[in-house]
Amino acid sequence: MIATKEICLNNRKVASPNIIDAIKTKSLYFDVFEDKQVSYRSNYKATLWMIFKLLPQDKKNNWPKMQITLEEKQYRDAHVIYSFKTYCKLSKNLVQQI
Repeated sequence: MIATKEICLNNRKVASPNIIDAIKTKSLYFDVFEDKQVSYRSNYKATLWMIFKLLPQDKKNNWPKMQITLEEKQYRDAHVIYSFKTYCKLSKNLVQQI
């Protein structure tokens, strides 16, 4: 995931209850159905992206931090649905490659 800058979530299944809730309550173009698959809410052609951004290391534990953002895009419009920060435990070689 770290080496990937973004992933398209259109027609994919999501497991996180926080992400599912964010899509259901804040998305203009998408919904999550009973099988946890992300699908269009209407006929709009939009794209739902999960974007990964590596942040500076935490000074307490020296672990890299990452910000993960869910963003829906339609043409030139973009709408952030959900964003959170998390720690990632990585080898130094992988962090240096990014």
